[in-house]
Amino acid sequence: MTNRERQILEILRRNPLISQKELADTLGIKRSSVAVHITNLVKKGHIKGKGYILQEDDYAVVIGGANMDITGFTQHNLIDRDSNPGRITMTPGGVARNIAHNLVNLGINTKLVTAIGNDVFGSQLLDSCTQCGIDTSLIKKIENHSSSIYLSIIENSGDMKLAISDMEITERLTKEMLASHHHIIDNASCIIADTNLEKGLLEYLATTFKDRVILDTVSTAKTEKIIDFVGSFKMIKPNRQEAELLVGFSIKTKKQAEKAIEILLDKGVQTIILTMGEEGVLYGSSRGLASLKLPGSSAVNTTGAGDAFLAALVYGQLRGYSLNESVKIASTASLLTMKSEFSSDPSLCEDILINTYQTIS
Repeated sequence: MTNRERQILEILRRNPLISQKELADTLGIKRSSVAVHITNLVKKGHIKGKGYILQEDDYAVVIGGANMDITGFTQHNLIDRDSNPGRITMTPGGVARNIAHNLVNLGINTKLVTAIGNDVFGSQLLDSCTQCGIDTSLIKKIENHSSSIYLSIIENSGDMKLAISDMEITERLTKEMLASHHHIIDNASCIIADTNLEKGLLEYLATTFKDRVILDTVSTAKTEKIIDFVGSFKMIKPNRQEAELLVGFSIKTKKQAEKAIEILLDKGVQTIILTMGEEGVLYGSSRGLASLKLPGSSAVNTTGAGDAFLAALVYGQLRGYSLNESVKIASTASLLTMKSEFSSDPSLCEDILINTYQTIS
C-alpha cells in the first residue's frame, strides 16, 4: 500500500461518506487521481464496496508519547557553559510516535494513542502522523496544555550529550479514555506502550491486557514505575541501566546480564530484549538465552534508534520471523536509523530493511 493510499484510508475511517471531490480538496490532488487510488484500494481489498466500507486489516496499537524534537548538532567538541556553533532542527518525534511511524513504514497498519496540545506543535504532530499514514483517530487533543517537546544536544560523534523532556501532557491520558477504546485495543494484533505513561495507566494496560503488551522502558527514571508489575508484560526492552533498576543489582558482565534476564523471566515476562550498547543485544525467552552483536557503524544521530529497533522487532514477529531473526532485523533497523538525522528515518521501508538485513546477516 502506498503512503497516499494510507492517507485516503485514514480519511475514510473518519468519514466513510466523504465525496471524491472532498477527498481531492483535502489532499490537494486532482479528483481523477483520487478515483485511481480508490480503484486500487478496492482491487487490493481494503475497500469492500459502496459507501467506502473498509476491510479492517490486522493492526498494531501504540500508546505513549509524541513530541516535537528540537535537536542541536554541534560542529566541534562541546564546550560547557559556552555558546557552541552548530545547527538546529525541529522534527516530529516521541517514543510512541516514532515506533508507530516506523511500523507504518514497514507496512504495518498502526493506530497511535497519544495526547497533543491545541497549539502549533500539536497541529504539526497531527499533520505529520496523517501524512505518513498513521491512524490518528485515537489521538486526544487537550485544551489549555502545551504539546510535548524534547530538547537535545547531539555531539559531533552522533551521541546525545544532554536532553530535556517536557511531556506533562501525556499524563492527561486516562484509564477512562483507554477503556472507551477497549475493543480497538483488545482486537489489535499487537499492543505497544512506553513508560511516558503514568504508573496507574501502565498498570491498567499490564493487567487488563495481561501478557499482551510490549513495553519500551524509555529511561531509568520512568522504568521505576513498572517494578511492582513488570511480570505482567509480554515483552520489555530495557537497556543496561534500566535492567539494573528492575533486578536490583549492577550489570557489568555478560553473566550478570544473563542472570538479570532469567530473573525477569521468572517474574513472568515472556521475552526480554536487553540492549547493551556497543556490546550488542542479549535476549531471552522460555526457549533460552542468546546474544547478538552486529558490525559497528558511524552515527549521525542515535536518537530514535531504539524506537526503530522495537518497531522492527514487532514487524519481525508479526511477519512470522523467529525471535533470533527478529532481533537481527531490529538491530539492522537501528543501524539504518542512526545514519539519519531524523529520529524516525523517513526512507526506512520493508524492502530496504530486509535487503540490508540479508546483506549483513
